Amino acid sequence: MFTYLLNSFHVWTAGSWPLIFHWGLAIGVIILLSAALVGSYFIPVLGQYLTKFRMDILIAIGVIALMQGIFVWGTHTEAKRCKAQIVVVEKIVTKAASKATSKSTKTWKDPYDNPAN
Repeated sequence: MFTYLLNSFHVWTAGSWPLIFHWGLAIGVIILLSAALVGSYFIPVLGQYLTKFRMDILIAIGVIALMQGIFVWGTHTEAKRCKAQIVVVEKIVTKAASKATSKSTKTWKDPYDNPAN
């Protein structure tokens, strides 16, 4: 039972780990920098060391957020590109398969050729 659940988890998250890693890393750094920025105002021990870096920390947060936005845009564009490639490949394969003349292609219908799958 545990093996089944573990395999199901791997199937559900296949290909997601790079996205989870990049999102988690960026969000984690933004949270740490934001905590340092807030801490520089309200925690005197941190404030004496981080006061001169407040603008730098704010710029770093902005740059990381901008990079994350570009990453999201690139991921979205890549997903659209992959969908378009799949459509083109399916059309070409369907056209090539319709020209097949062997007897086995005429008598046996593959259940996986259904576009609804």
